[in-house]
Amino acid sequence: MLRLRAARIQAGMSNDGIHVIAKIKAKSGKEAEVRGLLQKLVPAAQKEEGCMHYQLFEELRVPGSFYTFEQWSSEATLKQHLDGLQGVIADAMPMLDGAPEIRPLNGL
Repeated sequence: MLRLRAARIQAGMSNDGIHVIAKIKAKSGKEAEVRGLLQKLVPAAQKEEGCMHYQLFEELRVPGSFYTFEQWSSEATLKQHLDGLQGVIADAMPMLDGAPEIRPLNGL
């Protein structure tokens, strides 16, 4: 358990705040467009008030399946972040295979 906690701290994450895993799935043929859009969003999200950690991943064996691992200082800063994304999500929906799945989590 201590090794896991040490690895989490070294990676820049702790159990503080609200953690989020979001899954975003691109429609077939739209993977590159969605990848580019998400890559542009990362630096802006990392500068937002309350952002403690924000990282983008693409599933190794399923291109076009993207995940963000996020950590926010409070539910209020997470809400502010999500509210700010509503326009981007609406514009991206024609490229997505369904709405993004947002999973807020508590660290244990």
